[in-house]
Amino acid sequence: MNKYLAYYLRLSLDDGNINSESNSIASQRQLIKDYIYSSDEFIEMQLLEFVDDGCSGTNFNRPGIQKLLEAVKNGKIDCIIVKDFSRFGRQYLEVSKYIEHIFPYLGVRFIAINDNYDSNNHKGTTAEIDVPLRNMINAMYSLDISKKMKSAKQTKIKQGIFANSYPAYGYKKDNTDRTKLLIDEPAAAVVRQIFQLALEGNKVLQIATKLNNDGIPTPAIYKKQAGYKRKWSIINEDNSFWINSMIYIILHDERYTGTFVGGVWDHGELGSKTMKKKPKSEWVKKPNSHPAIITQEQFDTIAGMITRQRKNNISENSSRPLNKKVWCGNCNHMMRYKNQNCPPFYYCQTVDYSDKHGCTHDKIREKELSETVLNTLLMQIKLFIENEKLLRMIKKTIDKPNISTNNSISQLDNEIKILQSNKRKLYERYTNKEISKILYLQERDTLEKELKNKTAEREALVSQQNNHENVLDSTQKISQTFLKYQSETELTKEMVDEFIEAVNIYDSERIEIKFKFKDELETIMKIIHSNKLKNNII
Repeated sequence: MNKYLAYYLRLSLDDGNINSESNSIASQRQLIKDYIYSSDEFIEMQLLEFVDDGCSGTNFNRPGIQKLLEAVKNGKIDCIIVKDFSRFGRQYLEVSKYIEHIFPYLGVRFIAINDNYDSNNHKGTTAEIDVPLRNMINAMYSLDISKKMKSAKQTKIKQGIFANSYPAYGYKKDNTDRTKLLIDEPAAAVVRQIFQLALEGNKVLQIATKLNNDGIPTPAIYKKQAGYKRKWSIINEDNSFWINSMIYIILHDERYTGTFVGGVWDHGELGSKTMKKKPKSEWVKKPNSHPAIITQEQFDTIAGMITRQRKNNISENSSRPLNKKVWCGNCNHMMRYKNQNCPPFYYCQTVDYSDKHGCTHDKIREKELSETVLNTLLMQIKLFIENEKLLRMIKKTIDKPNISTNNSISQLDNEIKILQSNKRKLYERYTNKEISKILYLQERDTLEKELKNKTAEREALVSQQNNHENVLDSTQKISQTFLKYQSETELTKEMVDEFIEAVNIYDSERIEIKFKFKDELETIMKIIHSNKLKNNII
């Protein structure tokens, strides 16, 4: 039987100097592998690596550790090795729960090399007292550092001192004093242009269109080109352009008047990445904290214009069935809704910003689009309801033992047992010094590859059997939900939210509706075909 040894590597900002060689991922990997290869005890075990690079140890919401724990839960891990306890985690209660309770219960050995801890050697000894103490120290260390950093940042904010990692578009950090801001002239010129165009009466759409026509890069693209390492959200660098929301954000940003604005976000507890925006009354504002790009008078004038414009454009978006569901299939931007002085319609505003993206110029009337979506949805409802009887027939068929599949699984079981036996015999030959270590490792790798392939093949067959039944059950539940809407004559928001993921518009002749139950429908049709019942559909 295969034995799996998992080693876990982690690096994050809470480790102090992240460039420290002693804590680097490569250094941890080398330390652990040297430890593993120094003893024949682990030589027959298959190695699995799990890594979290750039993740805090103050919580277990890390992709690498989650995959490791899932493998442990499924009984696939026999031993875990880490550099030290702090690599596994710094949260005292969680770390202790796994090391002292969960891993021993599941029979998983745990080794922390630099802490000189091996669960096989420390059962019932005083070292068990040392483990929670070390974990508590790690947790207290992270908490202390976090509190100090948060306190230091809050103090700077109250004093109106810049303490963020990245300055606002239009500014850059002073290389001699990173808490001071200087004007980044190329970007600042764009900010001034935006305010000037707004003061001249141009709407945000007109401003965005002009910037796009002039070939001015968006803030995210500009900062990327300037060498900033942060990953801003960009749909596509070649397809990124100025839109209304970007202009609104700049016109609303009081920092351009030279006013420091801080304390906007409330960070969660230690280890949490959630942030909540504070009420404006709690924000910290300090005028004349850095060079101004525009005047306070310009900012106040624009703020008044925007407020009046918003009051004149109030719409009941939440009452529209397809609200936030209609997208342009060419540029992947949400289509704009308009209902002023005309029948309501959707259109792609990208064509107003730029002509190079191949987007449709067609206006899609809301009424006609809703009717198309409703009719398509009703057809799907009818399909599911008419096949309810067929679905039950299929389930009865699948519930019967599949002799061919079971024979294939049994055959794979025998092949896996032979490979496992060959692997044990190979190890015995090595321990008896009949073969060299190099030859042993080479032949072991070959056997493990075969074993891995056979195991994957077996798991696929078992998964296929289980998946058919699960999909059928899921599809029957959808059918029951469909029954509620089979007599609807008008598209409702409830129906859209229940069944529709998105409506992609390419032009007036090509509309793509993405249903939430698409995967279940495709799978059930495959099951129908594979069971040769397709001709029985009425």
